[in-house]
Order: sequence, then C-alpha cells, then structure tokens
Amino acid sequence: GSQVFRLAIESSDFLGLMSHSLDNTMPPGAAGQLLAGSTWNFQAWFRDPAAGGAAFNLSNGLELTFLP
Repeated sequence: GSQVFRLAIESSDFLGLMSHSLDNTMPPGAAGQLLAGSTWNFQAWFRDPAAGGAAFNLSNGLELTFLP
C-alpha cells in the first residue's frame, strides 16, 4: 500500500501562496526516498477560518513522477 508522510509546516505569503523544497538527503521517513521512476502525490492542508465549518481546507493535488 501507499504511505503518507507529513512535511514541515509552511506559511503562505500575502497572496496565499506557499512552497516547500524537498531535500532527498533528508527523507520524511525511512520509506520516503525519492527514487527515479517513483510517482508521488502532494496536497496542502491549511487553516481557512473564513470558510466556516471545520475552518480548514485542502489545496488541489499535485502528482509528480521523478525521472533519472
């Protein structure tokens, strides 16, 4: 099965944009190596008090395949 890893907390800028640099020498877990040919999916989970309800939301997903 697939594994889920949480990356470090990031803050967005004044436009609501955020980014995260991945360092392959420091994987988020033992099975978290970025290997050539592997496909990873990323999504941000963020607080959104203006949304009401649960006060959080999710970004669009991003799928990346790492090439050699």
